[in-house]
Amino acid sequence: MNKILLAKNLAVTWHDKLLQNDIRIIDKMNLKVANGSITAIAGLNELSLSQILKVLSGVEKPYEGEVNKSLKIGFLPSQNFIFPWLNVLQNIKLGNENKTADEIHKAIEFIGLKGYEDHFPKSKSYGFLFRVGFARMLLHDFDLLLLDSPFSKIQTKSKFEIYDLFLKSQTELKKTILFSTSTIKEAVFLADYICIIPSDTKILHEEIISFDSKRDKSLYFSQMFIEKTNKLKLSSKIF
Repeated sequence: MNKILLAKNLAVTWHDKLLQNDIRIIDKMNLKVANGSITAIAGLNELSLSQILKVLSGVEKPYEGEVNKSLKIGFLPSQNFIFPWLNVLQNIKLGNENKTADEIHKAIEFIGLKGYEDHFPKSKSYGFLFRVGFARMLLHDFDLLLLDSPFSKIQTKSKFEIYDLFLKSQTELKKTILFSTSTIKEAVFLADYICIIPSDTKILHEEIISFDSKRDKSLYFSQMFIEKTNKLKLSSKIF
């Protein structure tokens, strides 16, 4: 697989308002993502991971190093990505005015919201809102999709439906995706590559993940999957 250079010698910080100083989250990060793959960044808390993705997306500036500015990057933050005064169809069409009605309706069907086009986001679950934001993102011709802890607020009962949708976007639509998660188990289940950042070293290292069977609920609860996850936790010193 061809790999795209996303970041070089990157250092990321966030400002602690209480202590009034900058805390370094990661140091000397060189990050490449494989075309048509899913990559996860894991090992830190959600606040730190969110800051890294903001820098990679161009929303925030790096403390040191470079981010590839030639890439067309789509960024889905963990909150405030839906416009509550617009219905599902209007939310998805936003920024996609050049897309045909057929393309938009195919995206709505793909994410499982056919028949909900005129519904408004108020009182809807986070999983519902994620589907809307993800559909809008999929319609754009981005080189890379960045998702900030996309599954942390989704109810357990609907999580596997969202996981399946997420995996289909890569297998069927051939999207290149990078997402953050504070859960190693989630990273192992969904990603082809995991970039792990231990909190003690702040230096990223990569793990390649592969399974002989389909990534579904039976795999998630299998002994093989549990053993692979535990082995990665031990080798990475992440618990």
